[in-house]
Amino acid sequence: MEGFWPILWAVVIVVVVVFVVVLRGILTDLFRATDLNGWQKAVWLLLLVFMPCLTASALIVARTVG
Repeated sequence: MEGFWPILWAVVIVVVVVFVVVLRGILTDLFRATDLNGWQKAVWLLLLVFMPCLTASALIVARTVG
């Protein structure tokens, strides 16, 4: 049981770092978008603040070119 907590903290740190990297990419894409006006960017940003996981997933799906 003494090895459990360090492993758990390592996993938590990795998940947080990955989430921050994904949010940085999303924000970069959002603010470079020329097809969105200021209000649309503000709404996406507010949604990212209040519902980050759901909004990040929706933004990735909505903004994916394919």
